[in-house]
Amino acid sequence: MMSPALATLEILSLKLIQRYYVPKELLKPAEQAVLHEILVVPIRLRVCILLKNIINAYWHLMSPSARRLLRAFVMVHEEAKQKNFLASQILKAMNKVIPVLPPRPVQPVVSTFKNMDFLSEFSPLDIAKTMTLIDWEVFKMIKPEEFLKQTWTKRPEKAPNLRAMIDRFNKITEWIVSHVVSGEKIKIRVKRYCKFVAIAEELKNFGSFHSFMAVLAALTQNPLTRLKFTLSEIPPRVKEQQKALEEIMSVENSYKNYRETLSSFLNNSKYPTIPYLGVFFRDIIYMDDGLKNDAGKYNTKYILSIYGIISQIQISQDHPGYPFEINEKLDKYLREMPNIFPTKILNDMVRQKEPKTATRADIE
Repeated sequence: MMSPALATLEILSLKLIQRYYVPKELLKPAEQAVLHEILVVPIRLRVCILLKNIINAYWHLMSPSARRLLRAFVMVHEEAKQKNFLASQILKAMNKVIPVLPPRPVQPVVSTFKNMDFLSEFSPLDIAKTMTLIDWEVFKMIKPEEFLKQTWTKRPEKAPNLRAMIDRFNKITEWIVSHVVSGEKIKIRVKRYCKFVAIAEELKNFGSFHSFMAVLAALTQNPLTRLKFTLSEIPPRVKEQQKALEEIMSVENSYKNYRETLSSFLNNSKYPTIPYLGVFFRDIIYMDDGLKNDAGKYNTKYILSIYGIISQIQISQDHPGYPFEINEKLDKYLREMPNIFPTKILNDMVRQKEPKTATRADIE
């Protein structure tokens, strides 16, 4: 076996994976079936044996990126249902050297919050810290295989952590809309709206982009956007702040601004990074549709693309975590996010608080 001194383990693994995908372009169609047995299968057998031996002998010396590359290769073949015995043997070798943590049990939540002004006791900084800690708890449990084959929608039971992040995102948006719209007076609604813009700013500073995007999405949702008198009294400074934050998450050029911001955080931030998962989902759907060979099977480019996504996830997961203290009371509140109202009730609230025919003098 080649010594690690002769080539990095990552380059060696990549070269072996590339060799696994034996090119067929130079073979005549009539030859492919025969040559598959006498050429392709033996090559793949040797590649998998080498990869298995590398994992057994050198896993502890591998860089995180080399480990992620091998994970991506194995995961694609496990999920592709190709009955790939060789890939399953590599997976077994990995499982011997990788510690597996038991899943955290989910406890039922019983509502104990009745006071709608509870959140006013805490600063945007404290709220953002707690939201980030809650997200981090789930995010660090995400397994790479949850991203394959659009599992989060097609087989959600196979992607429990991704589904938890998606559900959390949706709950945050619903909660924010309910919290702002339910304010009895304009000054209360304005104050709550401005506070969420400030919370979004703090979430961005922590690299907590999943909740960051959820807050921004909430501020553009109906029925909140129909509160015309409330929105007209948002201070210009806050509007400019919100606009700058929205620019980061602009869909222009395939989320170019966000991708650059995320890359900067991954490379420079003292904190972990919790990416906005929606962009990864978009990328994976594109890859599933466009990065297969003519036979409908996954190729090296697909493996490397999945590897790129896994790398961004696991680089952050490898971080020791956020150095924030837990505020038990606030943590309980933000896990529950009480007083979320159905859309119909929120629409009724808007009509009652700021009727279309009303003037500013009519509104409290």
